[in-house]
Amino acid sequence: MTIRWRRAPPGFAVRPVRNGTVVDVRTTTGTGPRALRRLAAVGGAAALAGCAAGTGGAAGAGGAVGPPGDAAGTTTVAAAATLLGAGTTAGDPIEPLGEPGTQPREAGGFPDGGGPVAALTDVRAAGQATFDRVVLEFDERVPGYRVAYVEPPVTEDGSGAPVQVAGSAFLEIRATPASGVDLSGEQPRRTYPGPDRLDPPLAGVVTEVVRTGGFEAMAAWTVGVEERVPFGVAVLQDPPRLVVDVRHPGDGGGGTLGATCTNPAGFRVGYPSDWSVNAGETVPACSRFAPDDFALPVASDVRVAAIALSVEPVAFDRVTGERPGEVSRERLTVDGRDAVRTEQVTEGGLWPAGTPLTTYAIDLSDGTDGAPRTLVADTVGLPCFDHRRNVEVLDAMVGTLDLDAGSAR
Repeated sequence: MTIRWRRAPPGFAVRPVRNGTVVDVRTTTGTGPRALRRLAAVGGAAALAGCAAGTGGAAGAGGAVGPPGDAAGTTTVAAAATLLGAGTTAGDPIEPLGEPGTQPREAGGFPDGGGPVAALTDVRAAGQATFDRVVLEFDERVPGYRVAYVEPPVTEDGSGAPVQVAGSAFLEIRATPASGVDLSGEQPRRTYPGPDRLDPPLAGVVTEVVRTGGFEAMAAWTVGVEERVPFGVAVLQDPPRLVVDVRHPGDGGGGTLGATCTNPAGFRVGYPSDWSVNAGETVPACSRFAPDDFALPVASDVRVAAIALSVEPVAFDRVTGERPGEVSRERLTVDGRDAVRTEQVTEGGLWPAGTPLTTYAIDLSDGTDGAPRTLVADTVGLPCFDHRRNVEVLDAMVGTLDLDAGSAR
């Protein structure tokens, strides 16, 4: 897997606490058989030709995975030690938390969460190998929260005054009831003594973290980001923390997911800015992606693109059936829809035996004609492709999906 190492090695900027367990970043800052056969056979005939003739088929079907997260897409971890996994030490890589995506995440009854005001005690941020982490720490509990991208201009709560935040995208973290000042005593007491503006060390995509609210028990911080990328959210305990992990852009051979396109089927997706995308002459636009220029042959299933997306008229449950050679299956949510991610190694048939295949299947709403629809996105490890890199790019692209971007169905 290709990773741009623009920061210290994994394990930097963490702190061991409680018997040596590392707990977080710490810094000073057609539904019928015919449709199924067509879905399965796309590219099958060309597979044996492999990359010698161009490369083989379009999107295939897949399935995916373990227990789903909650509806808000938030991962809750009961103990701090699970943040880095059992047996993790300060020298081990830190894995990002939460299900990645760009859709808003909220929990805890936001914005009407009850209970006493949670005292904000610390805000910190730092870069890791594949993501940047922002942590809000509280005294006794994590209150209700919402994490979402917002449109500029960024303004301060209460006054409405503009707040300068570096970056081209802005991720807002709100928590309520919460405050950095305790008003319960005779005199106000600051529970958060830190700065209102943080410059995260070793960051790969986060530019700065700025306090933009502290009004009527609503704490607000805005994270400046170089571009709109997926993020995950998790709640940790001991001490109570709200963790936001902002993923680094997918590396498409030196590029980032700095480009987007919209498919006629109604979804928008990000892709590496230095990759090529089809224009729609032979298959719908914004459905084939590759690191080099390519041309799709007319009336041919030859696979010439590293990554393929297509909306198939097949029920989600049928697309996600278990397949021979599956090595992993994960159930998740993509832009609010049920999805499954599978990895398999083919045992022959459509692709040569031993070909790795990574597939997402995403449940879409029925079309206007009542037919079921499933978005299938995949990458196939044919000899001409850099499969490990393409899987990384595919994962990042799926994290950017906006499934309500268009109207065609």
